[in-house]
Amino acid sequence: MDVKVFNTKGVGFNEEELMLTELPPIEEHIVDAITEAGGKCGDIPNFRVVSGLDPNITEFIGGKEWRVYAFRHHKHNDYLLYHEQGKEPRVISEAEAKILDKSDKAKGIIIPKVNTHVEEFGIPRYFMEVYRPPEYYGTQEAWDAIRYDKDENDKWFDLMGEYPHEGRYETWFCIEEALEDAEGNVVETRFKPLDDVAVSFILNMIERIIRKQESLVEQHKKMREESFEDYLGEIKKAKENVKDIVADRVDRLIETPSTLRRK
Repeated sequence: MDVKVFNTKGVGFNEEELMLTELPPIEEHIVDAITEAGGKCGDIPNFRVVSGLDPNITEFIGGKEWRVYAFRHHKHNDYLLYHEQGKEPRVISEAEAKILDKSDKAKGIIIPKVNTHVEEFGIPRYFMEVYRPPEYYGTQEAWDAIRYDKDENDKWFDLMGEYPHEGRYETWFCIEEALEDAEGNVVETRFKPLDDVAVSFILNMIERIIRKQESLVEQHKKMREESFEDYLGEIKKAKENVKDIVADRVDRLIETPSTLRRK
């Protein structure tokens, strides 16, 4: 099977897979192979594979922790709140609201409210992640400067959470199998186990990105070396110019021809 990274925006999922609650455990030898191929940043592996059904993989966004890999279903619950001066607001039924609305004795006001509940469902896929060290996110001062924002009620809330002092993992790509139509368009994706084909693909991807990074490092090193050589050349030329200037100045001071003095 040809494994590849592809754009799955708008692509359907197999409904049976959406009922899964956990994926097969990631075997230790696969973890070791990925760590060996990708190396470490200190004691932390540069790459890791995780289950999209793991509820412990979260990120802080918009004031709360969310699962990184999840479908989200928004449930809206409409209700009525009755406000009366000097008393605590209370939830009332539609029948009670109709009675209060017609009553001349009612002293409060009825306010329609909407309560939104977000339900998360894990994604039944394995995901590759790459580690980013703290410095990748800039300084803590720069982070804190944009950490907070105001909501629709003009109240401040924590948008980004704490500065990642220990770094964190970010999504690299999803491991899945594509089903294509006759024209080669992806129409559905299926769960792809971490078999030899998938693991080989992962290791090749890691090798490619490391080679690319090494190539960039070599390019920068070469540029620095060339720049340094040009710098040394400029210094040498400047020194020669200074020697000529000084020599001419000496000639003018003691009236000695430079051709004689340099022999």
